[in-house]
Amino acid sequence: MQNALQHHQFGQSSTVVCSGLLFAVVHLPGGLAYTVLASLLGIGCAYGYQKTNNILVPIYIHFVFNLMHFCFFTYPFLA
Repeated sequence: MQNALQHHQFGQSSTVVCSGLLFAVVHLPGGLAYTVLASLLGIGCAYGYQKTNNILVPIYIHFVFNLMHFCFFTYPFLA
């Protein structure tokens, strides 16, 4: 998605924010607090991808984030 947005002359910051917001929308069923947290995670993942151009970076970030949620019993769908 980021590559497509950058191709259409969106700025780098705009593509990161748009990616993060789309990531948040997908996580709306988790509730408002989780959606806000997901938007921050999405922005972080998008930024990581943008800086490295390596899809493994956001995959690892997402994995570690989910693992922390699971280990500390804060994963919203397990509540």
